[in-house]
Formats: sequence, structure tokens, C-alpha cells
Amino acid sequence: MGAGGQGGSGGMSFDNPVTLKVIDPVAQAPISGLEVCLRELPSSCSTTDEMGAATLEAPLTGDLTFEYRGPEVRPHLVVVRGNSGSTTITTTALSDANLALAHQLLGETEDPNLAIIVSGANVEGAEASMTPASGFGPYYAGPTGLPDPNRTSTSTTGPFFWGNVATGSYEVSVVAPGLQCETRIGIVGSQPNATLVLAEAGTVTVVSPYLCQ
Repeated sequence: MGAGGQGGSGGMSFDNPVTLKVIDPVAQAPISGLEVCLRELPSSCSTTDEMGAATLEAPLTGDLTFEYRGPEVRPHLVVVRGNSGSTTITTTALSDANLALAHQLLGETEDPNLAIIVSGANVEGAEASMTPASGFGPYYAGPTGLPDPNRTSTSTTGPFFWGNVATGSYEVSVVAPGLQCETRIGIVGSQPNATLVLAEAGTVTVVSPYLCQ
């Protein structure tokens, strides 16, 4: 099946290996030293290597919930639907320093007891929405990867986020003029361009990026 490094795997042989690769969206560089665990298989944990990759044993069926964190990275979640066919998953992690800078740039005050939801799209000019509404956002990143309070749609870098989101379940949707958007590997919501999302207190939920074409 999939490819990728076995960060922290200790040479373990996996029947159904899945590799998570974690990137810093601001530095556009892999993040090493993050602990990655699979909630559906608590014994399956690994550590990202110098390429930001960690390979874990995963169940053959069902949705997968990856949780990852590090010394300067709060818990992040990314959920992958069971029938996505993906064995190498690229995701992002926002350091505490970058989150603090993002809130400062936006003039927003973060509540540590609430959640952050982050996603992105592969095109410029896409607009995001969340149902039900909660917290502040969406804010869209500029070319630097940091949020630009003046933007009303995605830039060439694609990311967007909501802050101070209450714990609960949501749908995140993306639309782009003249294009059809869909979640790549997330859990599809009520429409093809919608993803079901779980927000947890003190956690960053990363929604699989949207493909618009």
C-alpha cells in the first residue's frame, strides 16, 4: 500500500500503514518531532521525522481520526474518511507562536477554552462558510500564509480559518466561481462541497483541503 517514512515506527511492520505528513503552512516546511496517534487504534502512535512524516498502523475499514501535537504545537485533529483510498495524507500544523501572531494581526482575542478550525482550497478566489455559525471568521491567508483581515476569499496559498469556535459538530463548505469544489479526503456533509467537522476545546481541527476544478 502507501509510501512514506516510518517516523518513530521502530521498524514495525504494518498490515495497513497510513503515513501522515505535517507541514508548517507559514514556513512551508515539514515539522519534525510531533507525536501522532490514531484515536481508532490508541496503541498506534509515531513521531514525525525530518520530512514531517509519521507512519501508523490503521484499521482496514472506517474513518480515521489523527491527533498530533508537539512542545510548541497544541493538539491538532484531522479526520479522513474510510473510503478515501489515501495512504499518504498531507496536513498542516500551526505553532502556538504563529497562532498568537495571527490573532494579533486580526485584532482578535483567542479563548483557550474554544476551538480553531483550519482548511484551504487549491484555487484563488474561493469562499468558505460554516454551519452553524460560531466564533469569528472565516479569515483568509495572504501569500505569506498568515491571515489578511482585508481578504474576502482565498489567495494563491489557499488557507482560511475560524477562531473561538464552540465545541460541537459543524459543516464547512467552499464555493469558487465557475468551479465545482469537493473535499478530497474528509467526511462528506450534506453536499459534495461540504465537510463534516468536529471542534474540540483547546484543539485545532484541520479540515482536508478542498479541490475546486
